[in-house]
Amino acid sequence: GYYAYANRIADGLGIALEEATRLRLALPGLALAKELYVAVSALGLGEQGTQSLVRAIEGLSGRPPIGGG
Repeated sequence: GYYAYANRIADGLGIALEEATRLRLALPGLALAKELYVAVSALGLGEQGTQSLVRAIEGLSGRPPIGGG
């Protein structure tokens, strides 16, 4: 089955942002989502699914991870 890896999502969001730029559309929410998925990849969690967003946001905020790891 298909698994939505964070890296794949970041790539897709990048393509969408490129198209939005070409069409002169401002989509700040889309840009924020891409940046969060880039943070997921930077934390080494890019091969995980969308649940990795929680860990990335925790890491960016300096909060300890839920569940201790």
